[in-house]
Amino acid sequence: MTKFISILYFIFVFAFLSSCSKDDINSDSSVVGSWQLTTWSVFIPIDLNNDAIASNNLLNEATCNNNETLIFESNGTVSSNSTYNPQVNISLVNGTTDNYSFDVDCDTEGTIGIAGIYTQNNNSITLFNTTAVISGNQLTVVYENAIDIYNEGFTEIVDTKDLTMVYTKK
Repeated sequence: MTKFISILYFIFVFAFLSSCSKDDINSDSSVVGSWQLTTWSVFIPIDLNNDAIASNNLLNEATCNNNETLIFESNGTVSSNSTYNPQVNISLVNGTTDNYSFDVDCDTEGTIGIAGIYTQNNNSITLFNTTAVISGNQLTVVYENAIDIYNEGFTEIVDTKDLTMVYTKK
């Protein structure tokens, strides 16, 4: 009888362990490491560098230094000691519905460091009160209504845009 209970126990343990997927174990291995900011976008095509090629990615157009790297640790912390922090002002040109003017100041002084905790559930990462999604070697964060769009005189907010930031794993 004891042998039967032992066999039954091993069958139960085997069945239990084989029913758990890798995601159920809460492995953070897909996010742990360094992620470099590669896209900063409000999805308005711009040509700030006057190369006749408009891009949705401000990093391709502005001459600002970009050293932003998110560092995810296996203990559930995420940090960055250098965030991408230009002063970006966007206005809608008077009399238009889709013509925008950008004013980008790369000379903002100082560095903003951030640190916090994150949780991972499959390809979804919760960090800094928002959710990011991992797809391959890219982590995408969308900050809803984060960018104010002003009238041409910068006297009132006429719209808001989502800010999408994409990081690529180093």
